[in-house]
Amino acid sequence: MTKFSSDAALVRHYFKELLSDGREYTIHEVLAYVLSQNGEMGVNAKPITYDKVQNALFQFLRSDTCGYMMARRGVYVKNKAVSVSDEPAVQPVIPNPFCDNALRILSAAKIGVRSCFASCFVVMEISGEVNFSLRDTESAVMDLLEEAMKKMDEIKT
Repeated sequence: MTKFSSDAALVRHYFKELLSDGREYTIHEVLAYVLSQNGEMGVNAKPITYDKVQNALFQFLRSDTCGYMMARRGVYVKNKAVSVSDEPAVQPVIPNPFCDNALRILSAAKIGVRSCFASCFVVMEISGEVNFSLRDTESAVMDLLEEAMKKMDEIKT
């Protein structure tokens, strides 16, 4: 048996070994493979658990050049876009659900702000009041929302 410096190193080693065929594997299959290859005990004679495997893979996959990726939740695959050289390859764009949700919220906020200000303008017209600073405020709020949406698009890509 190979000596490893940590449980995470042990998990990474067997993870790479399992995924070397290019197929997709679930976290449960990775755990089963690690346990079948190493036994239930890790480096410090403590059990290898689902949480340890999940944590090790999470930390490992955060590296841009690790060569592996999450195909979908709980399913891992060797990234074919990564070259075998030391130079980092271009990683595929992975959808960011946070950005997608934020963009939907900002879009809904724009509609709500526009509706709210439209109601205010109707009331002001009925009452005979004219308030140009309110139009400036509406414009400033809409500009802020547009800017936030642009930033989210930049983060997303």
